[in-house]
Amino acid sequence: MAEIILNGQSVKTEAADMKDLKRQTYASEGLSEDIQRHCVWIVEGFQTDENLSLKDGMTINWIQKGKMPDREEMESMLCARHTPHVYEKAKKARVAIAGLGGLGSNIAIMLARTGIGHLHLIDFDIVEPSNLNRQQYMVEHLGMYKTEALKDELQRMNPYIEVRIDTVRITEENCRDLFKDDDIICEAFDKPDVKAMLTEQILCYYPEKTLICGSGMAGYGSSNTIKTRKINDHFYICGDGVSGAMPVLMSSSLASSCGTSEKLGRRRCPFVSKKRRNISRSSFRPYGFIIIYPPNQILLLHSFCSRSKRLGASAR
Repeated sequence: MAEIILNGQSVKTEAADMKDLKRQTYASEGLSEDIQRHCVWIVEGFQTDENLSLKDGMTINWIQKGKMPDREEMESMLCARHTPHVYEKAKKARVAIAGLGGLGSNIAIMLARTGIGHLHLIDFDIVEPSNLNRQQYMVEHLGMYKTEALKDELQRMNPYIEVRIDTVRITEENCRDLFKDDDIICEAFDKPDVKAMLTEQILCYYPEKTLICGSGMAGYGSSNTIKTRKINDHFYICGDGVSGAMPVLMSSSLASSCGTSEKLGRRRCPFVSKKRRNISRSSFRPYGFIIIYPPNQILLLHSFCSRSKRLGASAR
C-alpha cells in the first residue's frame, strides 16, 4: 500500500501503478469512458501517460480537459512543479509592479504563471495599438486601462491569485500610501526622472522592502550583457545599464535620456507626454549611484534630470 498526494489530498491506496490508480479513481468517481478519455494525469508536476509504479510521497493530479481545477487542485499542481518550499514562498509574496508597459506587463505574466499569490498593478495609461507588438495585451483590450486589461489576462491564467489594481499616476504625494502593503516592488517605468523619484521614495521610507529596478532593458543587443546587480540587501538593478528603445543604433556617448540634436540627424525627444513622443526613445547611460544619509546607508538612484538638461542645452 502506498500513501500518495492525490489532487491535494493525502490518500492511501492499494494500487500498484498508475493503471490501477486510474481504474480505481474512475470507478469511485463514476466517470464514463467518454469522460475518461478526456482526463489528464500529472505526476510530480509533469503530464504523463506512462504506467509508473506508485511510491510513498508521490504527488499526482488528474483533471478533465476543459474543466477548471478548483483551488486545491491548482495549488497541488503548482506545488509539485515548484517544490513545496518554493511554492509556499511564492504564494505568500506580495509584489507590486509600477508601470505596465513592455517590461511591467511581461513581469506580471511571468509572476502569475509562477504562482505569486498577490499582485499589485499600477499604471495610469490605456492600451494603444503601438503597445501590441511587445506588451501583453490583446486587440480586444484597445482603449482599456492597462491595469484592468492586464488583470483580466492574469485571472484567465490563474483565477486564484489576488490581483489589486490602482489606475493612477505615481507621484511623491501618493507613493508611500500606494506601496505600504507590498513586500516587493518592481519598477518598470520609461522615464528616468520617475524612476529616480520612486527609488528615492521607497529607499527612504521603506528600506526594508525589496526594490527591483530596470536600467537598460530595451533596444537591441546581446542578452549576455543583461546583469542583475545587488546594490544593497534590498535593492537590485537589472539590465545592461545602457540600452534603450530607438529607431537606429547610436553611440551611447551621443545619446541621452532627452534625445540628441538635429545636427546628428535625429529629433530631440524630451520626456513629455506620449502624445508628443513621435519617435522611439533614445538610449541613455546611467551615471551611477550616491550613498547618502548615513548611518542608514540608503542608496539613492542618481537623478538623470540634471544630466539630461545639460545634454539638451548643448544640443540646442
